[in-house]
Amino acid sequence: MTWLVTGGAGYIGSHVVRAFVEAGIEPVVVDDLSSGHRAFVPDGTGSAPAVPFVEASILDTETLVATMRDHDVTGVVHLAGFKYAGESVKRPRHTYTQNVTGTVSLLDAMAQTDVTRIVFSSSAATYGTPDVDLVTEQTETHPESPYGESKLVGEWLLADEARAADATGGTPFRHTSLRYFNVVGSGSPDLYDTSPHNLFPLVLDALLEGRTPASTAPTTPRPTAPACATTCTSPTSPSRTSPPRRRSRRAASSRPSTTSAPATASPCGRSWTRWPA
Repeated sequence: MTWLVTGGAGYIGSHVVRAFVEAGIEPVVVDDLSSGHRAFVPDGTGSAPAVPFVEASILDTETLVATMRDHDVTGVVHLAGFKYAGESVKRPRHTYTQNVTGTVSLLDAMAQTDVTRIVFSSSAATYGTPDVDLVTEQTETHPESPYGESKLVGEWLLADEARAADATGGTPFRHTSLRYFNVVGSGSPDLYDTSPHNLFPLVLDALLEGRTPASTAPTTPRPTAPACATTCTSPTSPSRTSPPRRRSRRAASSRPSTTSAPATASPCGRSWTRWPA
């Protein structure tokens, strides 16, 4: 049983790949290395066995089809995409191309190879700024950026594929979407977040070095303290009751500032609460 991991050379994807290897599941990675690192994918030189790696964009449907056929892929973990909410406001077309058109390309490849199982890396950005302290799968979605909107559209695409399969009597299309909040930590010293846009690694790095946390990234990325990197997720059932829309800046700015954090009920639970401002 082989699973395709798109974005498998990235921060989260590399942890998923290694978790698969440890569980006896054979992964194959497709990544264009726009933000990932080839060194994050085991090449057989260390203790982990080599994992097949294909450097390609998910927009390249033909390469996806060839990869799935060559490796007899039976399922997909879809992590590839443009992940920066703030930057997405400046680059909406790029965001939608990577996250929506890319997902359509992947679904086309899955249809051509009869792959009907997918785990989709969505985002807590689909919620926008919630009006509640406890965010659950039933919390209403109001994305406030092209990034959040594109992730919600991705959820809808999967739900529509499943409905279409049911309507035509084809093989059931099985899917789940995981809405991440801030993912922090490293399961291995050689895997770490190198993004210049993610806050927590910058803050922790500064504290470890005795500096006052600032907005500038350190010159040499360092792994943060071990923490849950791949299981702080929330399986979701996307609803089509309300279209994605952005809250007005006035409405958003009138709320007290809060920071999302995992609930304390479990190390990596399915509901989250927020620290008070």
